[in-house]
Amino acid sequence: FVTSKICGNCHSKEFSVWRGSAHAHAIEVLKKESKEFDTQCVVCHVTGSGQSGGFQNLYQSPRLVNVQCEACHGTGREHSQNPTAMKMESLSKNSCLVCHNKSNSPEFEFFSYWKMIKH
Repeated sequence: FVTSKICGNCHSKEFSVWRGSAHAHAIEVLKKESKEFDTQCVVCHVTGSGQSGGFQNLYQSPRLVNVQCEACHGTGREHSQNPTAMKMESLSKNSCLVCHNKSNSPEFEFFSYWKMIKH
């Protein structure tokens, strides 16, 4: 995982949209509820949880807190090194449903939420 900072070097417009979104501050929701170490909650509020090189915890991998680019688009190391040859994952409404499901995000409605993160 290279982090959104690296993605922002080439994708500045997208980075700016992300930085102003709830995704960029997702861990704060858990901190307010003292759940920032609850592994069932953290997985949807960080980048790469449970994946090789991904988020471990707030102390070991603080650079991967929040829902960064790679949380949705996949790891970006190869793309950042060779962007024309290595494309990132395409997303769909179903991509969001991994975290924004009925139990975690009952009010989720794709089109209104997409307006807040569209890039």
